[in-house]
Amino acid sequence: MKLNKKQVFTLALAVCLIAILSFSTLAWFTDSDDVTNKFHVATSTEDPDDIFSIDVMEKIDTDGDGVIDSTVDVGDVPNGGFDYERIYPSAELVKQPIAVNTGAYDQYVRMHVTIDKQWDELVDGDLNKTLKGLDTTKWIFAGKTEANGKETYTYYLVRVLPHSDPDNTGRETLFTHVIIPAELTQADMATLQGGMFTMDIVAEAVQADNTGDNAVDAFALVMG
Repeated sequence: MKLNKKQVFTLALAVCLIAILSFSTLAWFTDSDDVTNKFHVATSTEDPDDIFSIDVMEKIDTDGDGVIDSTVDVGDVPNGGFDYERIYPSAELVKQPIAVNTGAYDQYVRMHVTIDKQWDELVDGDLNKTLKGLDTTKWIFAGKTEANGKETYTYYLVRVLPHSDPDNTGRETLFTHVIIPAELTQADMATLQGGMFTMDIVAEAVQADNTGDNAVDAFALVMG
């Protein structure tokens, strides 16, 4: 399909109150959405019709019994995410961030997981060992970057996320649980600033048409 030069680039970044940032017009369709969680330790241009958009949804355990009982769009949550209270070593916390193609075009997708550097150091610089249910046949880990006291892990979805969703094919879960390593001590947990760490999840999408054969190439072409 030949691209129309009037096609636009949109990057909608939802942070806390899901504020929308607009950027200058470019030649590609993109979008993003995110969710922020606080883990408390114990003691673009406008697109009114959403023809090209990506959302982050979460499956959550609202009563703490370890059973998923709700699926929500993080845009409907006042602070953009949920807080996990009084966590402890060996805790297994239900958290299922899901990238959902809510637009009208097929998309390549990548997701960023950003955590506080203090937590990254506690897990020996390997967040992957605390993420349960991350399917490496579906998601390619592309490394991490550091900025402003945070570490960001990036994962690319192997397949194209289709725009039609009759059988939930237009969505993909990144991981299912956050595991607090059992080997952490009370002294380790006490090093966390404010007695907690945060985890931000950002989903980004670019149009699949005419952008390459895989997500890595597509994002390199569109984002530079």
